[in-house]
Amino acid sequence: MSKDFRLLVKNAKQVVLVCANGEKFLTVKEMQNIAVIENASLLGAELEALAISHLEEVTNNGIAAMARAKSSAILLPTTAYILRLKQPRARDMLDAGVIVALGSDFNPNAYCCSMPMVMHLACVNMKMSMKEALAAATINAAYSLGKSHTHGSLEVNKQGDLVILNSSQWEHLIYQFGGHQELIKFVIVKGKVVYENDRTVDY
Repeated sequence: MSKDFRLLVKNAKQVVLVCANGEKFLTVKEMQNIAVIENASLLGAELEALAISHLEEVTNNGIAAMARAKSSAILLPTTAYILRLKQPRARDMLDAGVIVALGSDFNPNAYCCSMPMVMHLACVNMKMSMKEALAAATINAAYSLGKSHTHGSLEVNKQGDLVILNSSQWEHLIYQFGGHQELIKFVIVKGKVVYENDRTVDY
């Protein structure tokens, strides 16, 4: 490890610890300095971060460190696709035991807030299975927020958030490329229907 990187780790620890006490936020410059490091996964694992995002560039040591620290890897398929970045090594992370979650990274540079599209791209471009993509977008995403004990799966004593599809198989949510507004019949939040779609298409 270089002298510069050791110094950055030291400074990052100080910033993160101060942030945890609510006294100071990361500056834009500090965030940029941390984000551009290829070994950001090592830094996150050393800090026992619950979640480390992007990871278009990650080393084998970084992957192993995330697995040991149980830090979740937040992968952003739309960002890699739209910005023509290197695809995150989802397959290697999964095989190493890393908790992989998916996000849309919705912003002007990755203008997509559709999680079905995110899951589709994760399967096509990052070689995840549909079951892996579904878990990454639900229970693993909840884990990355420290909410897996109350959210992310349909279990007794968890919050009842779900969608009901007008389809014979749940895989259509990922397999279908777009047009999901014609596939989702109901959206349920906290056990109550908050949206009913009367324009679904029969399959």
